[in-house]
Amino acid sequence: MNNKLIISEGARKEILENCFKHYRQDYIATDPVMFIHAYTDDRDKETAGLIAALMALGNVKQIQRSVCRIMKLLEPSPYKALKRFNGISEQVICENIYHRFFDAGTIAAFLFSLHRVLEKKGRLKNVFVPLIKAKGNIKEALIEIAEEFYQHAYFHYQNRRKLRTLFSTPLTGSACKRWLLFLRWMIRPSDGVDLGLWNEISPSWLLIPVDTHIYCISRKLGFTRRNTISWKMAEEITENLKQYDPEDPVKYDFALTRIAMLKDTRFTDLFS
Repeated sequence: MNNKLIISEGARKEILENCFKHYRQDYIATDPVMFIHAYTDDRDKETAGLIAALMALGNVKQIQRSVCRIMKLLEPSPYKALKRFNGISEQVICENIYHRFFDAGTIAAFLFSLHRVLEKKGRLKNVFVPLIKAKGNIKEALIEIAEEFYQHAYFHYQNRRKLRTLFSTPLTGSACKRWLLFLRWMIRPSDGVDLGLWNEISPSWLLIPVDTHIYCISRKLGFTRRNTISWKMAEEITENLKQYDPEDPVKYDFALTRIAMLKDTRFTDLFS
C-alpha cells in the first residue's frame, strides 16, 4: 500500500506545485484553520487557532463540531473570554463538551491552562516567539511550552494520560502534529490559508505536521522510509521538502492533505 512510486524529480516537483496552486483559500472550510479566519483581532486568531489545532484529532466534521461548541462559550472574543475565564470550566463540564477521548474535564483543564498562560504572558505570541528564538529551534521550545500547559492543566484536572495526549511533546518522540499545525498557521506567510502573524520566525524553521494523510503520501513520494509517525519522520519529510522550497518547506502541507482527504482523482496513486 505504501510502496514508493517510481517518479522523476521533475514530476515530483510538478505534483507539489500543482497541488499548492490548486488547494488555496477556497478550501479552508475543509480544515480547522477556518475558525481563525472568523476573527480580525490577532489575539483572537492566536487563541482560536490553538484551540482548533489541539482539537484536530479525527475527521473534519468531528473537529468542526467540537470546536464550534467550545467557541460558542467564548463568543464574541475567545481571547477576552479566556483572560476573564469566569465559569468557563464549569460550563464545559455542565454542557458535557468533549472531543473523541478528551472528556469534558480534559477540555475544561485545557481552557484553564490557556487562561493561565494568557494571564502570565498577555498573548500567545509572547509565549512562543521569544522561546523559539531563544532556543534556536522549534523542538526545544515545544518541549518547554507543552510542559507549561500540562502543569497548568494538571492543577485543574489530575488525569495524566489524557493531558499528556493533549499536550504532546517531542521529548517522547511524538510527531506533535497539532502543535506544528498551529505554528504553521501562525508563522507561514499570509496566503489565504495560513496567517503570517508571527513573521519574527522564519518559515524555514517549521516542520511538517504529520497525520495519516501526510504519512501515506510522503511514503509514496519517497520523502520518508520510516514506518511509524514520529518527530523524526516529521524532520525527515521536511528535509526532503526543502529540496523544492528551502525557505518555506511546509507550504505544501495544506494542499497534500486535501488531495488525500478529498480523494482528488488526478492523484489517485498517492493515496490509494
